[in-house]
Parts: sequence; C-alpha cells; structure tokens
Amino acid sequence: MRVVELIAQGAKRLSEAGCLDVWIESVLILSHTLGKSKEWVLAHPEAQVVQEEEHLFFSLLERRANREPLPYILGQVEFYGITLKIDRRALIPRPETELLVEKALDWARSLPSLTVADVGTGSGAVAIALALHLGEKGLVYGLDSSPQALELAQENAALNRVEKRIVFLLSDLLSALEKPVDLIVANLPYVPSAQLEKLAPELQWEPREALDGGPDGLESIRKLLSQAPSYLKRGGAILLEVGPGQARKVKALARKAFPHARISSFPDLRGIMRVVMVEDASP
Repeated sequence: MRVVELIAQGAKRLSEAGCLDVWIESVLILSHTLGKSKEWVLAHPEAQVVQEEEHLFFSLLERRANREPLPYILGQVEFYGITLKIDRRALIPRPETELLVEKALDWARSLPSLTVADVGTGSGAVAIALALHLGEKGLVYGLDSSPQALELAQENAALNRVEKRIVFLLSDLLSALEKPVDLIVANLPYVPSAQLEKLAPELQWEPREALDGGPDGLESIRKLLSQAPSYLKRGGAILLEVGPGQARKVKALARKAFPHARISSFPDLRGIMRVVMVEDASP
C-alpha cells in the first residue's frame, strides 16, 4: 500500500474513534513505523510500504483508536526543546509546564549559583530542562514518590547527558532533602478527584496519582506549602503549577506559610493563571 493511502486510512480510523488532529497523528504514527521523519513521509506520498510495516502501522493505529495517548505509542515527547523518553511510568509533560521552566530560569538568571528542588519530577522533564539551561551553576534535585517515575527520569537525564547535575531522590514531597534549597519548583497533582472520570479518555492511561489532587485539587500543594518553610533558604522562591481557577486559593495558602513573601501569578498562553510564585522576603 502507498504512503498516501495509509495516511488516509489512518485518519479515517482515528476520526471514527473520536480523536482530534487525525491527519497529523496518522502521519506521526506512520513516520514512527517507518523510522522516517514526518517530512520524509509527507514528501513521498507514492512510496510503497511493505506488508510487515503495514501491519505494525495498523497495530499502533488501534492503540491510538483505543485513546492511548500518542506520546506513549511513539515512546517520546518534546518538552522545552528537548526529547524525552515517555511511557506509563510517568505523566506526559504538557506544553503549559514550560512556563514553570521559563519563570524558574528568569528568577535564577542573576544568581551565580543555586540549588533547585523539582518536586514531583515524574519523567524528569522540568529537572532536565533546568539542568541543561543552568549549566554548571545549578545543582538540581529531582524528587518523586514513585520509584518507577524516578527510574524513567534517570533514563532521561542520561539521554540528555545531565545525569551528573541532577540528584534523584525517592521522597514524600520535600522530606528527603537534607538541607534547604534556593528554589522549589513543583508540578503536583491538581485535578479534583471528582473531576477525574470526566476528563478526556487519554488521561485514563496516565498514572492516577500524578493527576489526583484530592477533594479540592489542592491536597499535595497544601502539604508542600506546609513543608516548604523548613526546606527553602532565606530569600528563596517557590514556583507552583496550578489548575484553572486555583491561583487565588493557592496564593492564600502561600500567604499563610510565608506571611512576608511577595506572591504573584502568571498566565499561560490561553490566559489561564498557571504558575504561582512565592518569593521569600522574611526579615
């Protein structure tokens, strides 16, 4: 069968399954199957695909039609300009989390050196992006309560050659840290438990513990803020990713933990207040 025919059949099957972006997803699955770039696939519509590769394409296509997330099928995801291995051991990094990295790098820019704790590191996306951009001036701790996620994060650190600049620790939020750090960044579960079943089918494939934020979505964030005063250096900062409509409540929680802090929030590209920043200003 020709490339153009496979792409069309793939898009039709994905459309029937209720997927979005069906043409580009069909192209990406085919390019993965053939071991070619998507540009090559689009430039060779008349190329013949051998039967063995056809079978693999339709097998992968069915996984997507069953609403398995595309990054899990492809085995990789792009985040902040880096390529990460991804599978069901960890949550798939989202584009909106790149704002967390941007704000962390902005805050760190004027410091000659710093230590950073990435809490709930998952695949290691944030920790690795920070380690790459901070270079020798930064030491990053990647903390997670899941041994499986930490294993994946370590694989990704090695893949991106920053394994010597990141210390991965099995930890209940900040508890494994032996001394305070300059900066805490955290993308913790923030979906209210009752909303989990209403989310897109793709989310049912991801680790529930990486999504479930308890009754109001703020269980983990609340616990982190209660721990943070013991683990943040004086003059340090905390950056938290939050869900839609949660910024005001999180800022109030932060004010209780850090009465003298400067507290602000930043919108993502959709205008949703996505990151809350807490800068210690204690006397």
